Amino acid sequence: MRNLSRFFVLPACLMAVSLYGYAQAPGGMALEVGAGPGQIGLEMHPNQDCQGPAAMVAAGDDATALLDKVNGKIVVLAAAGRHDIALPADLLEPVDVIATSRGFLVVGALGEVAMVSAKGDVLARTRTGHDPEAGVPRLIALADGFALDDLNGKRVNVPLSARQTGTPVLANLAAAASYAATAPRTDPATIVIASAQVAGPLSTLTLKSRMRVVDARVLWVNEGEGALVALHESRRLPHEAAYVRLLKVDAAGAAHAEAYVRPAAFACDTRRPYARRADGTVVSLVFQDNTIALDTIQFSPLGKAEPLALGPHLAAATLIAEHDDTLRALERLNGVSGATNIAMTSISASQILQRARAPLELVWRLKASAFEHAAAANRCAPPSNIWRRPLRLDGLLGKDVSGVPYRWGGYMSALANFSKHLDAGRLAGDDCTCRNVNCVYANSTGMDCSGFVSYAWQTGRYFTTGSLPDRAVSRPVLWHELSPADIVNKPRSHVRLVESVHNGPAGPVVVVIESAANKSCGGVCRRSYTQGELQQAGYKPLRRITLSKEGERK
Repeated sequence: MRNLSRFFVLPACLMAVSLYGYAQAPGGMALEVGAGPGQIGLEMHPNQDCQGPAAMVAAGDDATALLDKVNGKIVVLAAAGRHDIALPADLLEPVDVIATSRGFLVVGALGEVAMVSAKGDVLARTRTGHDPEAGVPRLIALADGFALDDLNGKRVNVPLSARQTGTPVLANLAAAASYAATAPRTDPATIVIASAQVAGPLSTLTLKSRMRVVDARVLWVNEGEGALVALHESRRLPHEAAYVRLLKVDAAGAAHAEAYVRPAAFACDTRRPYARRADGTVVSLVFQDNTIALDTIQFSPLGKAEPLALGPHLAAATLIAEHDDTLRALERLNGVSGATNIAMTSISASQILQRARAPLELVWRLKASAFEHAAAANRCAPPSNIWRRPLRLDGLLGKDVSGVPYRWGGYMSALANFSKHLDAGRLAGDDCTCRNVNCVYANSTGMDCSGFVSYAWQTGRYFTTGSLPDRAVSRPVLWHELSPADIVNKPRSHVRLVESVHNGPAGPVVVVIESAANKSCGGVCRRSYTQGELQQAGYKPLRRITLSKEGERK
């Protein structure tokens, strides 16, 4: 198994402030970025989704654990110090974790679960029936075990016994996970959530907002003390914006304190950037000027906290100039000098979806000439080594493969070109991304995220995540207007094409087709995200201009 832990890209604003031990950052504890002991992995490349700590959970009386997806480990932070717990090297893309009496239960993006002790021993492993197209699995505690939830409300039990997993370190996790919204909702500013496992006033919670409530999730509940709830809220005027508000609820079921999560907590792809610890404090990750910090959230009386809208993140904003240079170079490499002089041809939404599904469903044979070349080491170590085979292709030599693989800087105006490239002996895919256009390996083929969207939208040219928002290419739409064939774009980071939108148990679910470099996708794949996840991550919806009448929206 290749070592992925040492490939991390750091902007100047996220350089480590010290090598070991705790260093104090403004308002909290600094966490060093890197691949060494006690450090947290972070990958920030242009035209690719940010990869960072996947989740944060309480792990005891004074301990907090971070799931480091990049380095494949858990970093435990406690008053006595910090230590690393290595995860199995072949656990594909760890995305969620729960601390238990036996160690840590971890789930990968494709639904594989591993039970790891505090010393890093693998106590148990199992596969589940989770469907990755239905969203990244969320690990939850049940009254008699653990399960994975997807975005459509389907629950898959983890087939491990209590003897193998132990019990959650934090009590009442099962009760917190049992809440669900009652239907139908008649007031968009009010949401009612209820649990059959909780008795008394906390069994049903009525939560109100000055805005529209997208979804609500209970983080902690105790029948004699109260609850902590995370609300995802949005407003449309004067500008569309999203918020994450934490509510403290008393034992009588009444909300009495609130705090808005700072936008900097969502600078990367962290699914749980905050956690309630055993002592009642709530901590959050904050991506700051020169560190990632662990900060204690300060609550205010209900109605007194200042709303903090989620928006462009500081960590991304500081990279704009450098990333724009790289993105423009990628466009020049693909024959585009700018978006201002293009003339978009007309196309319908159904034609866009047909084009998007074609590279997703394409079946091709992975021949030896596309699998490896003697002159190209399968290693990402720029500038000498700039080709790395997408992980999903390992072990598939001579077999049929579905989906066009990811290739950094990859674009093709016609899908037939992919087969022509393979016949010409090009390597299949390349997930070696960097901040330099010189990382584009010419003797490979495939699509990166914006190359895929440029193909599906039939722009006739390659446009990056930085230029797709240009008014000569697209126009912004509101989230409630989002429709098939639109895109959700995060400039200088990643872009996804919308296939469908439907209501799920945690709010609107957006099904997308995307080309992603991550290990669980490795090319064109179908995935699902909640509207809340996309908004928190900084994505904005866009619609292609010059849609034909069939593709026009009311």
